[in-house]
Amino acid sequence: MPMSQLMDLFQQLNELVSWWLSPAATHQLKSGLTGEFINKINKAPALPTAPGSCTILLVNKGGRHSKVLRKAFGLPVTWINSAEPEITYKPNHLPEKLHKLAEKVKYELGIQDTQSINWRLQLAIQGQVPKHFQLSFESAFIPLAASLHLAKEQAACNPTILSTGAWDPKSGVQSIEGVEAKLSEAKRLGATKLFVPTENKVEADLVAEGIKVVGLEVEARSRANIKLVLEKLLGEGGLDRRPELTATLQQRSDWLTRSLKRRDPLFAQHYGDLVLKELAEKISANARNAGEQVPSGGTLVLSITGETAVTLLSLELFKPQKVLALCTKDLEGERFKEEFKKHLDRLGKTMDLEIVEHNGTYQEALRGLQSIESASLLEPVICDMQGGRKDFSFAIASWAKSLKCQTSSWLVPARYVDRTPQVNTETLVRV
Repeated sequence: MPMSQLMDLFQQLNELVSWWLSPAATHQLKSGLTGEFINKINKAPALPTAPGSCTILLVNKGGRHSKVLRKAFGLPVTWINSAEPEITYKPNHLPEKLHKLAEKVKYELGIQDTQSINWRLQLAIQGQVPKHFQLSFESAFIPLAASLHLAKEQAACNPTILSTGAWDPKSGVQSIEGVEAKLSEAKRLGATKLFVPTENKVEADLVAEGIKVVGLEVEARSRANIKLVLEKLLGEGGLDRRPELTATLQQRSDWLTRSLKRRDPLFAQHYGDLVLKELAEKISANARNAGEQVPSGGTLVLSITGETAVTLLSLELFKPQKVLALCTKDLEGERFKEEFKKHLDRLGKTMDLEIVEHNGTYQEALRGLQSIESASLLEPVICDMQGGRKDFSFAIASWAKSLKCQTSSWLVPARYVDRTPQVNTETLVRV
């Protein structure tokens, strides 16, 4: 290719140069460049790690620029939520075909109406995809679906584990072309594992030296079954999800609450306890910095609010030996017992639990607590006002004030995590 055309291509690709250009074209381009331009070419591709990011593997389909491109190359992209005030939607330089595929991904995941408008796909680095390139994006469906699912939860994935695969709502994961070239490019980019359609796995295994190949095969009898594919991809042994370390405690606490509350199998089961532990450690550190000590052991008194994640955080933070839980006389107590037992089983812990039932009024809640034998309480008695109904918090605080033992009142996570408590702390009865 003439040097002038190669320079035009370089200006369009920008940071994509080191991702896409063949070694021969790169060598030719270097001969006509100096300074910062050489540095840009020499810069090794870095797989994106932020929530919502992924690397799409594309195949060189021929055309007039095919000789200057690799046989396969990566395209780093990211999902952004343009509704968030701190997010700026940058000018997008992706082909229209890829935007149309992104719309299909959102539809299959059930993201529609105003939510769909907010989620947009853009390049994760500087550059643009030239319009005249002959590219096929069907195999980008699986990585785009996985990364959008993670973006909604503010969770990152292991960038060294890539995936490729087309999707059909009626027949599920579809085979792809150029598996050998994609596998070679995945290794060049530093990937350690590649998920491929099961139909392509035998072909991939023949050239899989230095990289692990995993097959994806799930029949799709309904649109919702794309989530079965993601469960295999994102679950244990999959993309090795981890909470994004740069997310704020508020974001991570909200994420945990949402995922546990809706019983999300892809997140709560694998990362609930990890985030709980980290949040508890952070709250303890903030308390120490404020000159306070988080009480532990003894008896924890909970005002159940339905916020499962907050309840589990209290157990992790205070590490009680016994729990008193205020529950209404309906199914709330039974549901709490079930969740409580599951959590203890996961952690391999044992803990006494006593349910104090009431009819939803302050008076009966207080009477229920007053019926507890003081001798059965283990010190210290930790009163955790979880930001729930004010009258229940009053009941707990009033009861604790009457006890002749060591007590401590806490608001968790509102006190040392950036959340606005629903309880009016100025009017709370102080222990």
